[in-house]
Amino acid sequence: MQRRNQRTVDDQPHIAFLFSEYPAVPPALCDSEMQALEAAGFRLTVASLTVPNDCFQRLRPPALKAEILYPPPRAMREMLRSAPPQDESWRAMTGVAAEHAKKYPPGIVAAGLERTAWLYARELRRRGVQHVHVRSPAALPAALYLKRAGLPFSFTVESVSSGEDARDDLLRELLEEAEFVAAAGESTRAALTAKAPAAADKIHRVYPGIDASRYHAALCGDAGILRLVCIAAPGQEPHISLLLDAMAKLNKAAIDAELCIAGDGPWRTSVKQEMALLSLNGHLRFCRMPDHEEAKRLLAASDVFIHLDAAGGAELSPRIMEAMATGLPVVALAQPGTEELIEDGKTGWLVSPDVEALAERLAILAGDPALRAEAGHAGLERMQEVFSLRNTARPLADQFRKSIAGRFAPAMAPQATGVLCLLENWPYDSADVILTDELRFLQGQAGVDLMAANTGPVEAMRMSPESMEFLPDGAVLESVWRQESGLADRAASLRNACPCTPGEEFFLAARRAVYLAALQSARGWTHIHALRASTVLWAWLLHRLTGVSLSAAIEPGHSQAPETLTEMASAFSFGSVADGRIAADIPNVLHPASTAGSRRLFGLLPAVSKQAPEDPAAVWSRWLNQARERR
Repeated sequence: MQRRNQRTVDDQPHIAFLFSEYPAVPPALCDSEMQALEAAGFRLTVASLTVPNDCFQRLRPPALKAEILYPPPRAMREMLRSAPPQDESWRAMTGVAAEHAKKYPPGIVAAGLERTAWLYARELRRRGVQHVHVRSPAALPAALYLKRAGLPFSFTVESVSSGEDARDDLLRELLEEAEFVAAAGESTRAALTAKAPAAADKIHRVYPGIDASRYHAALCGDAGILRLVCIAAPGQEPHISLLLDAMAKLNKAAIDAELCIAGDGPWRTSVKQEMALLSLNGHLRFCRMPDHEEAKRLLAASDVFIHLDAAGGAELSPRIMEAMATGLPVVALAQPGTEELIEDGKTGWLVSPDVEALAERLAILAGDPALRAEAGHAGLERMQEVFSLRNTARPLADQFRKSIAGRFAPAMAPQATGVLCLLENWPYDSADVILTDELRFLQGQAGVDLMAANTGPVEAMRMSPESMEFLPDGAVLESVWRQESGLADRAASLRNACPCTPGEEFFLAARRAVYLAALQSARGWTHIHALRASTVLWAWLLHRLTGVSLSAAIEPGHSQAPETLTEMASAFSFGSVADGRIAADIPNVLHPASTAGSRRLFGLLPAVSKQAPEDPAAVWSRWLNQARERR
């Protein structure tokens, strides 16, 4: 990930891409779009309002540098309801929520969205984001709330529903408040303008882009069996039936064709039954919904791509674009979106939802490999000339620059070298009486990030976690572990260095460490501090993965195995230990004047009694200065 100079606001314009769920399905071309913007000099942050249900199947592109923000713990959102913050942006957001509750039917705008938006706004502003671009329809209402926190927004529209309903009122409100709108196609731009004529000047056609060089070349001109592929979308069952009927006609005409249908859903049962009735066994196979790399291989192994999703309307299908980038000819239903992508008779063929017409077209293609190859090559050229990222990312970049011209980043003040403090549980009990004071002290310090794994029960929270960051959902940690295979292998190799540590405990800490190690250079952390014994393993692993310096405060009465802590003691640059069971060269140092060998060991004071020691802030300031000097 890209290093930022001491986490200061630099000259790079900083854009946040907001999704309802990231990574998105089907594999979104906006990943390539974001990478193109990074290459053009933008710094990006990705914000996902929900955690994907199948993180393990969908991984972020390795080349994407952007940090990904996931939803804060529910406890944080609940605390905002019981103890609301006292600032103007919160009051403005709650006002918008009240207006929306009166204006729109239930389900149009999610209840409690102001709480989630306020927490996201805080994180985006801390990172210096200057503009928010919404890439998911379900995430659009959040932009209206983020604007109340001083974050201007824009959004991309891929298709517009016909008819008129309450969602159109919300769309018009969004168009009124947005800086600009990117319509992914001329037909989409026209439909948007028809719904909101007053916003016509804000609506710009911005085609989605694709990097054709990342796709495998299809051998669509080979003679022999005609290999067809169709990637099914939800609700596409009637059109699969249409395709099966066309396949039956090919079979009856002794045309050797094989159809692969990729996708999942209850429709599979009825399709298999219909396949048997039409005697298509041996001519039809199924595979699950492919991820991005699987889709690329599937397309490259085919002769013709079939797209029969009539629900897309004006949308420019990413699947068609991927097929054309592979050099694969496309047969699709005639509708506004496909008509912008496909030049009928040149790069593919547009057909009506008619069995005879579809079967006739497929029969012609089965008998003419040269025609398939010619159309596939023309489609690839169209992707390279019209829909290449260098052409499509430029107008979007220009709009971003116009939006933020003259605006300063919403302020992240220049900060000192980054210190990351790790905590297992945000304080919610009375066992560690000094911890709350420690955290309040650290919350006011520049260049200090506080990261916790858990929040604890809302009703028992002892202080607001507003300035605290939390690790994301466990599924996200697992997906990053799989994504960052190099870091994960290095972390796993450290297992032998901790023979006294239970395996389950080690690999949970390892996943946390890998997640943070992937962020380390972008966030500018140069020192790690384990606030208590419960995070020493986690901190030690992060230290070993990144090389940044390490310190710890080990309190009395903790539940960690002393043998585990002893194994890691030599890695501490300095620290504070109040546990006589730790058999290592880390003496019990409670005051900065104490020394041990050539190393000075001092840190946050452990809770040795219910009475705080005299002037603990002086000790905390001293260890923090020492941490900042570690480079």
